Amino acid sequence: MTKFTRRVFIKKSGAATLGSVLGLGLLPSLTRKLHATDQSGETPANIKLSYGQTSLTQSWQYMSGTLSMSIVLASSPGNGVCSGTAIMNVVRRATYTQVRPRVTYTGTVSEISNITWQCVGGVASATSVTHPTPPTSPDVAIANVNNPNETIGTLSTASSGGSNPAVSISAIVLIGDEPSKEYTLGPLSYTPSCC
Repeated sequence: MTKFTRRVFIKKSGAATLGSVLGLGLLPSLTRKLHATDQSGETPANIKLSYGQTSLTQSWQYMSGTLSMSIVLASSPGNGVCSGTAIMNVVRRATYTQVRPRVTYTGTVSEISNITWQCVGGVASATSVTHPTPPTSPDVAIANVNNPNETIGTLSTASSGGSNPAVSISAIVLIGDEPSKEYTLGPLSYTPSCC
C-alpha cells in the first residue's frame, strides 16, 4: 500500500502538474511571443523591381519622313524577384528616316541607362546611376546613308532622369529651318520596392 501511494504522489506532482506547466503550457506560447516580437522589428533588406510592360514603341509622320521612338526595360533579377540588389536597364531610341528618290536620309539617337536599386533603411533607393548624356543628347545629323557629309537636318532628344522610374523620351526633328513639334513617348513605368 505504501508503494501504491508513493506512485500516485509522483504522478500528480511530477508528470501531470510540473510537466503541463513548464513543458507543454508555458514554454511554447512564450517562444511564439518572442519569435513574433523579433520579426516585427526587422527592416526589409531586399529590393524588387515590378513592371507590367517591358517596351513601348510609336511612330509619327513628319515632313515626308517617319520619326520612330522606343523604350525597352530589362531588369536583373527578373520582374518582381526579391534580391539584395536589382539593376534596371533602360534603352531609349529615336530614329528619323526620310526616303527620297534613290537616297535615304536617317539619324538615330540611342541611350542606355543602368540604375542600381537597393533597400536602404527600409526605403528603395537608386544607389548608382549610369546615364550617358542626361538629360539631353547632342543633336544628331539626319544624313545620307551612303554619304554622311550630306545632311538634311538634325534630330535632338531629351530623356527623363536616369533614376526616374517613369521612363520617357522626347524628340524634335529639324529639317532645313523647320522644327517639328516635340514628340514624347512614355512614361513606361516600373516600381522599386523593399521586400
